[in-house]
Amino acid sequence: GALPADTLTFFAQVNNGTCVSLVVANTIEIEALPVAPTLTAPTICAGEQATIIVTSPFNVNWYADAALSNLLFVGSSFTTPVLTTNTTYYVSNTNAGGCESPSTSVLVTVNPKPASPTAANVVVCKNQSATLTASGGAGTFLWYSDAALANQVGTGASFTTPNLNANTSYYVVLDNGLCLSNATQVNVTVNLDIVIVIDSITDVLCNGSNTGAIY
Repeated sequence: GALPADTLTFFAQVNNGTCVSLVVANTIEIEALPVAPTLTAPTICAGEQATIIVTSPFNVNWYADAALSNLLFVGSSFTTPVLTTNTTYYVSNTNAGGCESPSTSVLVTVNPKPASPTAANVVVCKNQSATLTASGGAGTFLWYSDAALANQVGTGASFTTPNLNANTSYYVVLDNGLCLSNATQVNVTVNLDIVIVIDSITDVLCNGSNTGAIY
């Protein structure tokens, strides 16, 4: 069976049937296994990566399987690939003597994203505002002015833009309390001013007359 951490001395002697050798002592030091890592299981949204950190004085090994045959990474901080389903990793410590601890399993919980909102494009006249409306699942609609979702401009199912004088796009997502949906782009088309051009005036009316024509 497995031996506990200890220092053991063994003695060996050879007897060839005629003579006996001197006794030779051999000392073997049995190192204690490092303790298994302690870590917190993360939760992410589908399509994201998780970064898992272990605080340990040892080398930290990250495996894809419980048999510890598929080593993914060595280091205290491991970033997963993009995940779409719950995924389990296995983590162990290795000390300077090469002894490896039992492994700790860590489950990365992956929450699904809500469906993207539905929102119709809108047409307005120049220097008018547009009211945009989103619908979809349960949660809060968030409106942004950029595709990177860095500049939030509104909250709720309805958003009224400022007065616009050029075509403008907005982006709406649904926050269900766990994850954000992918964004839906909503386009506001701004019609230009109507310009009336009079080519010529003929048959000018005289004062008191009610006949004539403008072309």
